[in-house]
Amino acid sequence: MKLLIITYNFPPLNVISSHRFNELSCFLRDHGITSWILTTHSIGTLVSKVPEENIIRIGFNHKNNEKSQEIHGWIGLLRNIVMKLKCRSKIFDYSLRWYWAVQRSLKQYAPIFSQMDFIIGSYGPAAPFFIANDISRKFKIPWIADYRDLCSLGQLHYSNQLLSYFDRLMEEKLIRNTVGLLTISNHLASILYSFFHKCSYVIYNGWNQSDLHDDTAPLHDRLNQNGQYLFYGGTINENRIPSILMVLNAMRMHPDLFIKLRSLGPRKSESIILNFANKNHLSKNIQILPPVSHQQSIKEARHSFCNLVLEDISPKFDYQKGILTGKFLKLLPLPSPVMAVACPGSEIGGILEDTGKGCLCSNEEEILHFLNQIKNHSSRYVGISERVRCYSLRSQAEKLACILSELKSISEQQ
Repeated sequence: MKLLIITYNFPPLNVISSHRFNELSCFLRDHGITSWILTTHSIGTLVSKVPEENIIRIGFNHKNNEKSQEIHGWIGLLRNIVMKLKCRSKIFDYSLRWYWAVQRSLKQYAPIFSQMDFIIGSYGPAAPFFIANDISRKFKIPWIADYRDLCSLGQLHYSNQLLSYFDRLMEEKLIRNTVGLLTISNHLASILYSFFHKCSYVIYNGWNQSDLHDDTAPLHDRLNQNGQYLFYGGTINENRIPSILMVLNAMRMHPDLFIKLRSLGPRKSESIILNFANKNHLSKNIQILPPVSHQQSIKEARHSFCNLVLEDISPKFDYQKGILTGKFLKLLPLPSPVMAVACPGSEIGGILEDTGKGCLCSNEEEILHFLNQIKNHSSRYVGISERVRCYSLRSQAEKLACILSELKSISEQQ
């Protein structure tokens, strides 16, 4: 089977959204699926696992500050109206410049597109949906909409309800001809199904065997060799600050522990955390350090007392319970336990319970209880290996291959 994957972000650009199909594609080969990637030209350090001859690059990724092309036609007109109203549309966004560039190149790449058996358009941004829909109609190829995040149903970014409604109508039109939907969590899948009445499947952003090493010493042995730190690496969005401060405050009862935070910013968040630590005499319990390579980050996570997953403990919208950070599942096969600080009912908690790798904490009492459990029962959260394997990229690729095969058979019968 030949699969065309349309994604705005892809290596070498090193952002979290570049990883999903870069990593899945190499495992899909084991199931007889050859991946072709339609993406942008970009600059970065992430190595592509798809051969360059199978990658079609058109236009430039805006994250590299390349000069963007003007958006033409009715799409450009609507985009300009939205911008003048100072509203943020999740359909008519910055990526439509890329859509226009791809439109002009359709004839050039028609011999390749026409050979495809299936198309996946990966949101966000929105352009991959427009492009997938157009190629699907032109060459009569079935397509699936992949949601790494919700589009118009993600209300967090809307200040204008009329725009929200308009975006939803446009999204419904865009995905009307899809044969199914993919997303990253069960909660998001149920939301998508309830609104669009399309079969919705979960393909997790799983962990990769290449991240594992031979250092699998028991927790109590590693604590004798390493600093007793709680590790977090990533951005410190404003909504994550209360979670970090809650963990930091719990350090009062565990003065032998400290938080090792590899921060991607912003600086304002770092200042808030450090000011809190200084005022509450907890400066020795927090280290905010610059980011390091992926390999070094995994090494530090592997040697930690426990790894932290930090999310919003008071989300405004129900769908946020289904948001799984890109790095979360990569912590599951590591020796250290995982403590997720998030709202009650977050899907992260269900996965930690399923795998036996950790616990969801939503208040300081639960945080203290979990830390005490790790200290007193170090083997409790070693994990259930067969359940942890279910969240690997290899397992997710196998699941995706089955979904594609099933949907292709259904579409051929129609």
